[in-house]
Amino acid sequence: MEIEWEKIKRMALDESSEREKQEVSEWQEGDKERERFCKDAEAFYREGQEVNDPSREEIERAWLAVRQRTRKRRFISRRVMGWIAGAAVVVGVFFGIRLMMDGEPKVSPMVKMTKTEGVRLVLSDGTTHVVKTGENTTLKVPGFEVKNNGLKQLEQKQVLESDKKEITYSEVIVPRGAEYQLTLADGTRVILNSESRIRFPDEFQPDERRVYLQGEAYFQVARDENCPFLVEAAAVTVKVLGTEFNVNAYRKDDVSTTLVTGRVSVAAGSDSLILNPGQQCVAGGGALIVREADLVSVLAWKNGEFVFKDVTLEDMMNELSRWYDMEVEYESGHLKTDRYYIYVERSKTLEEVLDKVALTGKIKYKIHGKKVIVGQQ
Repeated sequence: MEIEWEKIKRMALDESSEREKQEVSEWQEGDKERERFCKDAEAFYREGQEVNDPSREEIERAWLAVRQRTRKRRFISRRVMGWIAGAAVVVGVFFGIRLMMDGEPKVSPMVKMTKTEGVRLVLSDGTTHVVKTGENTTLKVPGFEVKNNGLKQLEQKQVLESDKKEITYSEVIVPRGAEYQLTLADGTRVILNSESRIRFPDEFQPDERRVYLQGEAYFQVARDENCPFLVEAAAVTVKVLGTEFNVNAYRKDDVSTTLVTGRVSVAAGSDSLILNPGQQCVAGGGALIVREADLVSVLAWKNGEFVFKDVTLEDMMNELSRWYDMEVEYESGHLKTDRYYIYVERSKTLEEVLDKVALTGKIKYKIHGKKVIVGQQ
């Protein structure tokens, strides 16, 4: 059973109807954590603190966090902070709550910070170039230039059917702790996540545009009805004419394709299907499974955020390790399966992110160089 935040707020302010009181009572009955949460909310609101009404998006993010465990804190108990702030809107939304114990709240602007250190361009002849952005400078290699927003492959004369020759490929490699944008010769834009690489032809063929992905990327494909665009990711092939979609292929046995706009065909072995906007296809275990996509979570990385909804600690730490270039060690294996609801900007430091995870009251951590040791709190 779930319940709306406004009902708890109205009950705390003694403004709820009898029916709402009954709903809140049934929701918290027999659950000590929920009972304590309601008591903390009542104490907080009746102390007269200034509280702005949260947006629907903020309510959704924070309300999912009510399931998390908690710790005590002065004035606003750490139970409320752990549920609402630590496990949901840890970047300064805080429902407009004034955190009186710490003075005025510090609100972090929603700024996406893109890191591009160590990105490499490997040409078909085997030469490697470290790509540096920031200035509109042309690389000293034919066919490419660097823009402020990434690397651009210059347009090549399309190969005629009679002039077909061996296809040669270049590759962009994005290391841990970075992300990068590549614009292909046809105008298709590709945003590559950390620890990802894409291999693409120096010249597209007249009948298809085929690229090869490892890791994760978001594609905005330039439309060409006569020349389909294909993404090969492990054993999965995604075919489109012109659309926007995300492919996550960090695990070869669990490749997910999420469609944002348009239509795509997803194939693995002898199976294939068509996705509609808002759907996700997961290829694993020899089957293609379609489900409704949580676009906020799937696209969070390209929007400069981490959004984890009901995600295991192990999966969450795996994603963090790619961005912060770290290794994770667990003092106890059972910690890996604990599930979390966390929202935080990717521009935050590793320590800031782990502090928010620790606010749930489940884990503690130590950092030794590039290793994070996670233990039971």
